[in-house]
Amino acid sequence: MTADQEETDADKREALLSDIFAVLDQKRRGFISRVELAHILDAMQADASIKFTMPEGLTPSLSMRDARVSLGDLRRHLVHLHVSDLEDVKWWAESVVRVESELKEVWRTSVQRWRERVECLYQRNLHRYLLASQPERISRWLLLRTTMDEVNKDDSSIGLLGLGISQQEVEVLFTDETADDINKCSEKIEPFLAALDLRSRLGEVCLEGTVGERCPEASDARGVEILTKLVDVAERCRELACLLIHEDTLSFAAAIVRSDAFSQAVVAEASKLIMALISYRVHENARDYEKVCRQMVSDFLETDFQIETFDLEMERQRLNGPVSKPGRVSLLERAEPRETVAEWIGSLLTLRADFNRGEM
Repeated sequence: MTADQEETDADKREALLSDIFAVLDQKRRGFISRVELAHILDAMQADASIKFTMPEGLTPSLSMRDARVSLGDLRRHLVHLHVSDLEDVKWWAESVVRVESELKEVWRTSVQRWRERVECLYQRNLHRYLLASQPERISRWLLLRTTMDEVNKDDSSIGLLGLGISQQEVEVLFTDETADDINKCSEKIEPFLAALDLRSRLGEVCLEGTVGERCPEASDARGVEILTKLVDVAERCRELACLLIHEDTLSFAAAIVRSDAFSQAVVAEASKLIMALISYRVHENARDYEKVCRQMVSDFLETDFQIETFDLEMERQRLNGPVSKPGRVSLLERAEPRETVAEWIGSLLTLRADFNRGEM
């Protein structure tokens, strides 16, 4: 080989080594991973067309420790490789980096999907009901971002120690998880979002048309459909029921019954929904982070009711008196305190319109 050829080969070697180093040093830190380099060279050994001896110190093993490899270290490690071998190393390095980049993008998309779904609940302080559906480590992570304050605290007062659900925080959470594992976690959030959507649609359909009149027949039919789905959701698991309770579903269902503005079918489904929600007895077994839910069930069931203050004659007059708000205006102008179990049962059993709509 002539001096010119040797110089040309030396230039090619240096260029290839620089290219290999640049490909593997994606973050431009000035060093590459010894373990990553070793695995690339080891994988190349499976290709029958590639024949070179593994450089000393780069044979992968369980005891192998990672270390920084500078460009100078790379030159020393690959000093015995020919130009053609270095070209193969460059191709393999580029392929590995490309695949890793694609996998990273898939992983990041999965992380973003999980975060967006949780955020829909987090913004309304409802993420607490996800804890039982997520793996233990993720459940603990969410718990640290859940307030234990009393029920009179603002729902926006969530999170501890300034913790949140930023993209960076979520990426750290899922650092050791695969995209498939993250997607499984996301799938378990979907029923909660669906329940929230159904609850929102129920409020909308009950107020369609002229609210001063009875519910239009088409809206009434849609109300039956939505209520039936909500009953199914509530019966599916306790956490979904708690989410619906948190969203004032108990009192709203009682308000539907009390309004005397819906068909018997709506009243029946609304009553089934109330029964499904109170069957979990959340007021007796609530967890620390379910204080809002516990209080709402207690208020609905009037667990603090004082019998000494009950005036039977006054209640009879109120239940049998004229409807103060026509049609569905009472749903639009609900006031505190909210509807209770007494008003629900009283509406079913004693209102004049009960003959037309009260059979259960």
